[in-house]
Amino acid sequence: MGEMMGGIKLDCNIYTFENAEHYISQLKPLDEKSGVCCNKVNEIIEKIKKDFPTAKGCRIDSEYYAAGIYGCIGRLSKVTVLDSEWNSTGHSFYIYF
Repeated sequence: MGEMMGGIKLDCNIYTFENAEHYISQLKPLDEKSGVCCNKVNEIIEKIKKDFPTAKGCRIDSEYYAAGIYGCIGRLSKVTVLDSEWNSTGHSFYIYF
């Protein structure tokens, strides 16, 4: 589903994906050496800051969740960029693992 929606794939698991969502929602870069998630997260944050310099953060909405025998095997989330007043800029995109 993530591919069909033109989403950005993050090479991680559910736990590190949730961390990635947090950092993106706060527009705060993460320490790539921490192993929290791939460096793609910082690239996403940098692009948002470049394209929307006054953005305060992002709203993350979980759209799809895939479950297997051992729990979550995939998730798709919609990211909406928020302006300086915490309103939608009208720009959104998808991330998934």
